[in-house]
Amino acid sequence: MIAQLRLEFLKLIRSRSLLLSFIALTGMRGPGMRLKAVHDALANPFSNLSLFGKFAGIFKDDKQSSGNKPQTQTPTPEPPAH
Repeated sequence: MIAQLRLEFLKLIRSRSLLLSFIALTGMRGPGMRLKAVHDALANPFSNLSLFGKFAGIFKDDKQSSGNKPQTQTPTPEPPAH
């Protein structure tokens, strides 16, 4: 009985570890694809300068900036009432 419970517990631990690994690898897919694009662009660097700039964060991408900075606007103060 105890051996069977131990086996069930080990199965649970393995499945949890597998799920966490899958989630981590799925989250790394996007940055990996960006790095692959930069790697492929190194074959002809002068025609792909904009890609390098977007990757380095110099140019803004259409979707979002390459950096991890949040895009926020500073509120403008209202003029004083007379």
